[in-house]
Amino acid sequence: MGGKAKKPNALQGVIEEIVREDPNITEPQLPEKLAGDAGAGVVEKIDKPSDRVLECDPLYIHYFDEDGRPRTAPLGGLKDRLFRAKRKIRNSH
Repeated sequence: MGGKAKKPNALQGVIEEIVREDPNITEPQLPEKLAGDAGAGVVEKIDKPSDRVLECDPLYIHYFDEDGRPRTAPLGGLKDRLFRAKRKIRNSH
């Protein structure tokens, strides 16, 4: 008996939409797009360095998943999410 295939979460879906609109987007540009209109309704907040208590504390993206539950994802993981989105978009053509 097989299992269900893992579906991308709401944040990954938004990133894929951004990549469809701008396939050449870079990692430094992505948080700005997510904080703007592209992330509206999904992305609640993106931590800034001033939000850290300690210098070593990670920064997070706070977002709502498809079911409305609040979630967080490390800001450092955006490069991997962007890479996966670009690969998916490139392979779908």
